[in-house]
Amino acid sequence: MQKIQSPRVPRIMAYGSATTHLGPCVWIREELIKGQTVRQLLVGGPLATTSVLRLGLHMMEALERAEAARIVHRDVKPENIICDLHGTFWLLDFGIARHLVLSSLTATGLPFGKMTLGYAPPEQCRNIKSAIDCRADLFALGVTLHECGTGKNSFFDPPPRDHIELLKRVERWVLSPVDLPIMERESFRDLVQSMTQKNRVHRPRTVKEALVWLREVCLREGVS
Repeated sequence: MQKIQSPRVPRIMAYGSATTHLGPCVWIREELIKGQTVRQLLVGGPLATTSVLRLGLHMMEALERAEAARIVHRDVKPENIICDLHGTFWLLDFGIARHLVLSSLTATGLPFGKMTLGYAPPEQCRNIKSAIDCRADLFALGVTLHECGTGKNSFFDPPPRDHIELLKRVERWVLSPVDLPIMERESFRDLVQSMTQKNRVHRPRTVKEALVWLREVCLREGVS
């Protein structure tokens, strides 16, 4: 996380290790961000159009820096995004992030990877480690933007019977278009649909590519 120099990611103030009765423990003290998580904001329904665009812009700016550092967050979701008192969005909790150059600490042979079902893409759910890169974060952000624009995560509506049914929905269901009341409605809709494609090769190739796309939308709409 220290490698990600972004104004959208809290700063690491201190870190260290300690020995507990459960074994070695690594601790981190990071910058406190006052505000509400996007999950809390969604209690009131869909976010305002400007907030949806600003959230997407700020998160992509954070993920672009992570991409440059070869880090995949792997857990982008409303609970891990906070809106501060000035309307800036911050990306939190790199607890299951992975550095693409370093060896994985989790077993490769497990049928399911570390993730949050309903936001993680199919390749991450199935623990196909060789296929997990920045496009996994783009998928999760796309699902989050869709939820912020519509007020619900369609993978959970109606409530699934179990995790297996939810996994099948992520692999098979196509999210409905998000039509925000903006001039660039079609462009934004196409971006979100591109980000949430099941096959990663059909998503934007990089976060930087998706960010250029979104910046053009936000520029037209006066969002920064």
